[in-house]
This record gives sequence, structure tokens and C-alpha cells, in this order.
Amino acid sequence: MRYFAAMERVIPIGLWRSVLLFVLASFLLFGCLLDLSAFSDDHVALWRTGPAHQTWRGGFFRPLSDLSFMLGDRWFGTSVVGHRAFNLVVHGINAALVRCFYVVLVERDGKALPWASWLTGVLFLLYPFHMEGVVWLVGREASMASGFVMAALIVDLHKQAALWSDLLKGGLWLCGLLSHESAIIFPLLVFVVRVFRIDRPAAFRKDIALLGLVLAVWLTLRTVFMGGSLLNAYGMASVEHSWWMYPVGYAKALLRSFVPPGAYLATSPLLTLVLLLVIVLALLWLVKGALGRGPRVWRTPSILLVSLFLVSLLFPAILGVSTRTSESDRFLYLPSMLLVCVFGHLLRSPSAWAVKWSLVLILFATATHVGLEPWRIASRWTERALVQIQGRSGSGGAWSVVGLPGDVHGAYVFRHGFPEALLLAGGDTTGLTVGPSFDGTEVLTHPLDALDLRCRGPYVSGNRDVHVFTLEVDPKFTRK
Repeated sequence: MRYFAAMERVIPIGLWRSVLLFVLASFLLFGCLLDLSAFSDDHVALWRTGPAHQTWRGGFFRPLSDLSFMLGDRWFGTSVVGHRAFNLVVHGINAALVRCFYVVLVERDGKALPWASWLTGVLFLLYPFHMEGVVWLVGREASMASGFVMAALIVDLHKQAALWSDLLKGGLWLCGLLSHESAIIFPLLVFVVRVFRIDRPAAFRKDIALLGLVLAVWLTLRTVFMGGSLLNAYGMASVEHSWWMYPVGYAKALLRSFVPPGAYLATSPLLTLVLLLVIVLALLWLVKGALGRGPRVWRTPSILLVSLFLVSLLFPAILGVSTRTSESDRFLYLPSMLLVCVFGHLLRSPSAWAVKWSLVLILFATATHVGLEPWRIASRWTERALVQIQGRSGSGGAWSVVGLPGDVHGAYVFRHGFPEALLLAGGDTTGLTVGPSFDGTEVLTHPLDALDLRCRGPYVSGNRDVHVFTLEVDPKFTRK
């Protein structure tokens, strides 16, 4: 009983009700995505934890994510619906955490609308630029890590039951690190909170000891699991850049937090600079508005929220976010949790609340619908490829597949995972080699919904049958 009493002091009770309601809202909003296919690395994860009976991946140290796939296989088998439902549950829980974070940080001043926190949670559900972490099964890694980081921040801000608070905060951060490396940003967020509160040096020393211990445990486990190396080839390729690439990466991450991707950003440098300047000026206006209200108002929630958001962009700045497609949008998941709180703080005033919230929610919902369309097309192409190739496999000889689409504007098709997808579909991969994929869907002259994936061949090349996939205009979609 003492344990539960302490937990209630550490975690606001309203969180549990929020979780139920936001998980339900997540399914109402995105339940239509449950019947989409698996994408790229999803097939590898489903095959590994299912028929192959391998829980842990080699080369990556994300054991909680691997464990979620193992448990999903126990409950749902290789059903994509069940595994994607898990993603929707995580998304709903994270929306509840956003609402709780808003309550702890913003509503304490008593000036916000009593239901503004609920609308802020809905904003997060509909935020259009982190859908990779919702639709893509493997994208749950960043979503899970972001949820643990946000929960740890809530515990830190709630500032109750010191012993339980410290233990819970450290445990939540460790869980985030065991889900995805993006959780490494948490100590910097705690530092921002400490500076905001002007905490005593003892608080800093306690944080250094606690977080340093957690970091040491994670680094030790990671080094042992990965055979003495902290970074794999993917990690090394992500961080080995010239120094000037990091400011550029930060600018891209900041820009992509507010505007959709597209070729217009890559082909119009002037427009890109103008949009970036508008975003920076808007953030400066928000900060200046708080600074002008008194000598100590720099410690208001608006300053802290903007600071936390800007610091959280450091990880996507290092790893890289695309401005051309939605690829790597999962790295914007944690920043989006903080950004929607900034929006919620700006919209908290009771004046004309219905108009303001309605416009923002409609804008978010429209952008989300448009952003999900490439995933629907990617799902259609994935299913078409598997249907067309199944009857051609299993001849026992050497055969190849070339020309599979790698992605649709960042929505993955078969950049990886085609052999595993074929095995899951009951096909035979004996003698199969997969050739280069086609990654140029963003430069196609026809609209994507007018294209169909066709398999041509087999063509004989030496002693090998070659099946060639091409994107062709479907007559029933052709525009007059």
C-alpha cells in the first residue's frame, strides 16, 4: 500500500484516465491504418521473432523494442493488424503523457482553460510529421523511447516523493535508452529544467550521480551486447559528417517540425530560407512576449517549452531528417511532444477558443491525411509485388528480382525485407537474390495513385531467371 501511495504522489492520478481515453481516440483516428501491409524492415522483424524464433537483433541494441515484437508474436503471431495495434496503443499513451506534461507545467498557473490539456493531447495525436513512428511497425522504437523520456520529465517536474521520484525517473530513462538511442537527449532536457528553476547546486549533483549511473549501465550493456563496439555501421555513417553538416541538420529538423516535406524545399533555397526565418521569428516573438512581462517572467512555461523543444532537436539534427520525403520523421517524435505543448500554451486563452482550436485541429488533420497517402500507396505496391511474384518462385534454380520500389516519398516499400516478406507470404526464396531497388518515386511525372506495380519476365540472364518490376500507368487511373 505504501508503494502505491508513493506512486500516486509521483504520477498524477489523472494520467490513468487520460491513457484510456487517448488510446481509444488513437484507434478511432487511425484504426483505418490497421489493414495496411508491413513495410520494409517490418517483414524482417516479423520473420525474426516469428518463424525464425530469434528475439534479439544483431548489430542493434534496442532490447525493449525487440521484446515488444516477441510479445506481439506470442499474442498475434505474424498478423500485421495486431502489431500495428500495439503502435496505436503506444501513440495513445504518449498523447496522454503530453496531456499530463501540459497539466504539470502549464495549467498550474490557473490561467489556462480546464480542457486545454485535452485538446493539446489531440493535437499530438494529429500532428502530421511523426507518422513514421505510428504506421511503420519498426518505427515504434522512437515512439517508445519518446514516451519513456516524457514520463521521466513528468516525474522530474512533479517534484513529489523524492526517493520514488529519483528511482522512477532513472528507471524510465533506462527503459527509453533500451528502446532507442534517441532517449540519450534526456539529461540535456533535465539540465534545461534545472536552469529554468534556478535549482540549487545539490540538485545538479544528484542528477549527475543518478543519470551518470544509468548511462554507465546502458553503455556497459550496449558494449557487451554489440561485441565491444558502441556504434554499428549505421550509427557510424550517421555521425561521421563534416562539422558544418550539423548546423544544416539542425535547420532541417527545425524546418521539418513545421512544414511538410517535398521537392519544393530542395529546389527552392530562397523559399526554404524564408520559411526558416519565419519560424525563428515566431519563436523569438513568443520568447519576447514573455520577457516583456516582468524581471522574472523568463521562467514562465512558454520559455521552458521553447527551450526544451529546441534542445530536443539536437538528436534529429545529428542523425538527419529529410526535407524531400518523410523518411526519418520518427526522429521528430519527441520534439513533436514538446512542440504541441507550445501550441497548446499559445491557444490556452479563452478568447475565441472555438475558432482557434478548430482551425488548428483541421489544419493538423488535413496535413496528416495527406501525409499518410504515401503509406497507403506503399501498402498497395507491397501487396501487388507479393501477389505477382509468389507464383513465379520456388522453381529450384537461381532467380533474381530487380526494380522493387524502395519507398514512396519516404513510405518504405522494399528497401529491405523482400525475402522475409515472401517467406511470410508462403513463398520460396531458394536461389533468390534481390537486385537494386528503385528509389526515384519523387521524380515520377505521373501521380502516384495512377501507377501500378507490374512484374515482367522472367528474362534469362546466364543461368538465372530475372523478374523485373516496373511502375506503369494503370488505364483505370489515367487522367483524361
